[in-house]
Amino acid sequence: MRTKCQTAVPVAPGKLVRLLDVFASVGLASGDYDDVTATFEIVGDETPGLLSFCTVQDNSSFGADFRIGKQELGFGFLPGWQDYAVIRDVRVSGDLRFSGEALPRKFSIPAGATGNVHLLYLRHPDVIGCTLYRAVENTVAQPDYGLEMRLIAHLNDSADWGVLAGGDNITGFADLYLGDKTDRGNGANAHYLLEVESNGQNEGVDRPYKIQCRSGSGHTLGEMVRTGAPVVF
Repeated sequence: MRTKCQTAVPVAPGKLVRLLDVFASVGLASGDYDDVTATFEIVGDETPGLLSFCTVQDNSSFGADFRIGKQELGFGFLPGWQDYAVIRDVRVSGDLRFSGEALPRKFSIPAGATGNVHLLYLRHPDVIGCTLYRAVENTVAQPDYGLEMRLIAHLNDSADWGVLAGGDNITGFADLYLGDKTDRGNGANAHYLLEVESNGQNEGVDRPYKIQCRSGSGHTLGEMVRTGAPVVF
């Protein structure tokens, strides 16, 4: 069970405030805690810059693990840095709107159609997860909606595509580790393909969908680069 606690921390301009025990500062009892996230939000109409970092001390060696805080919300509604290429949690239902278009191209598998291919740029090492949603209901798509997906990439820097996650009747995956920095592309960040296709069910109707992806190091929006792709899994 997750617990959410909060408190107010006044910070003067140009000053640094240290919370020696972040758990005690929000009224939690002493003890061991797992999977903890600390979020700092600015209260008020002004939006000054805020720098945050944390250290976790090893009580045996008294060493400390230093982590810099990451910006969660960028300009507008998109989570992540103020950069479309490094969002960390986003749910999209269509491409960005081109010049002269009234509406963006929606993600959908029309009746009788096969599949679409989406392009993702990911930054390894990282742990990612993606889920298909029904676009109208905004709920997680189950196999009976008629869709499935898989994430593929060039494995071992070869020309062959390999499946990293997903497959038959799979509409989501989580906690996928992309490998160490040297495992792919000689350390360079790489592109991945997210293939969404019909699973043979509910084929007589149009199936609009959304894609939600989460990552720790940031990713792109998952633009659709091909429609009508053949069924391959």
